[in-house]
Amino acid sequence: MASYCVPWSGRWYCSGSPQGFGTGTGNLSSTGAILTSLMDYVFVIAGILLLFMIIASGYTLMTSAGNPEAMAKGKSRLTAALVGFLLVFAAFWILQIIEVFLGVQGTPFGFT
Repeated sequence: MASYCVPWSGRWYCSGSPQGFGTGTGNLSSTGAILTSLMDYVFVIAGILLLFMIIASGYTLMTSAGNPEAMAKGKSRLTAALVGFLLVFAAFWILQIIEVFLGVQGTPFGFT
């Protein structure tokens, strides 16, 4: 019997029992499966952190009032935010290139 869940009035109603339901494992039975499931959220979290870091560094730069130490702090915060986001982005594409060369299929984002 196929199982499915649908949201209705703020609650989830499910039919049947998904595989692994009640065992505490489900599809997250290995470290690789856990990391794969977390990869869906890496870019979202990195983007949100980048937004907050840009806002914080912009606020620091605007309120520095010509203070060179505060301006340097704002610039370094902005540089760190951009470098961090670029590292996450580069890591993703490096993994994609490695998967193509090794012939591995089934990436977390569905790219093959």
